[in-house]
Amino acid sequence: MKLIFKYGGDKIVIPKVGEFPASCVVRNEVNGWRELHNKKEVRWSKPFHADDISMPYMPRAMPKGIWDIERPVKTSLRVFAPYYIPTDAVQWIRIWELDEHGGYDYETREQQLDFRYGIHYSVLSNTTLGCIRVGSYKDAERIAILVTEQLDKGLSITLEVT
Repeated sequence: MKLIFKYGGDKIVIPKVGEFPASCVVRNEVNGWRELHNKKEVRWSKPFHADDISMPYMPRAMPKGIWDIERPVKTSLRVFAPYYIPTDAVQWIRIWELDEHGGYDYETREQQLDFRYGIHYSVLSNTTLGCIRVGSYKDAERIAILVTEQLDKGLSITLEVT
């Protein structure tokens, strides 16, 4: 089974199943929606390698490519509920230098591998830190059930992001 998300298309398409409203809107310095020089706006990386340390970074949208979808995780966290559907999507992100107050100052040349991109719904925000956000609780639940059914049959599932 393949899920398809096209930037600007505002939906996830599952051939022979249907379409689900979706977006990948990220607040960052590019669109001006994440304040620089405000400590509360700073996001910290979750290192891919155990020996890396958490660093300040600016969120980026899920990378384009074809990614494997992993088993959905049922959760009551309002930022992800009812399911977080993980993928193996990764990309390099730039580390940011902080100002004297702990807010973003400037982007450095240093990079760190970013991961944990997935698909989920959120009642808290229409934006994400890079994940694809589906349009409703019910849609997230339906997609998670479809994915789980396929995985239980031993089938692979991919997400194509274009």
